[in-house]
Amino acid sequence: MMRFLVKRSLSARVYRLRRYAASSVVARSLLKALTASTRSAIGASLRSIKARVLYMPSETDLYFPITDARYEQALIPRVTFTPIPSLWGHTAGAASNPADLRFLNERIAAFLK
Repeated sequence: MMRFLVKRSLSARVYRLRRYAASSVVARSLLKALTASTRSAIGASLRSIKARVLYMPSETDLYFPITDARYEQALIPRVTFTPIPSLWGHTAGAASNPADLRFLNERIAAFLK
């Protein structure tokens, strides 16, 4: 949930700044600073996680791309990173098809052993 809220608020600010960035050097500078400060705050938060984490992003998610997930995974100390090989993108974690359901159940059961 935190990731969603951070990305959502960041994207709203970035969108507003991008509207003015084409004609404004100040807006471009603010955009760079905002992106850098948000990334460092997210990195610090992820590095502070103490619990074991099963991180299962979808390989085809267009809202939260797998490249972002790999970046975040590298910052979490005790993470088991298992991308979901699904054609269903963002909804793969909802197990809306039998193959996704089977994959999720197997990986979650193995993680909990």
